Amino acid sequence: MIKRICVGMNSCGIAAGAEEIKEFIETEFKEQNIELEIKNVGCTGMCYREPLVDIVTEDMIYTYGD
Repeated sequence: MIKRICVGMNSCGIAAGAEEIKEFIETEFKEQNIELEIKNVGCTGMCYREPLVDIVTEDMIYTYGD
């Protein structure tokens, strides 16, 4: 079960399009009546893969990037 979505909103993430990614996720969740926390997070150290989105479950974190 997904606990939350984390979007990397550090400067390199924002420059790579993180704000647009977060807005897209929020819009899709709203249209589909999905209530799930979408959290802004800082740098994870993988600037070369930005924008980054983490799907956090009870026992794993799945990271998606460019």
